[in-house]
Amino acid sequence: MGQSKQDQCIMDEKIRDIAVRLRKIRELKQMTREQFCEPLGINSEYWGLIERGEQAISLTKLLQVCTVYEIPVESVI
Repeated sequence: MGQSKQDQCIMDEKIRDIAVRLRKIRELKQMTREQFCEPLGINSEYWGLIERGEQAISLTKLLQVCTVYEIPVESVI
């Protein structure tokens, strides 16, 4: 059973919303992508895809970001 176009658009919008929040968090911390990614052990280019909403962040990675940077998950999703 596949997703309807409307369902996919809603999911895409939610992914973009999360991406915008994650980018704002990094910018508020006045960190480059490289600085932000180092303690997470991920590539800054990959993180750029996430910040632009081109790649969805996994739940595991989202939880790691929130833990490392002491951010409430609720503020991101």
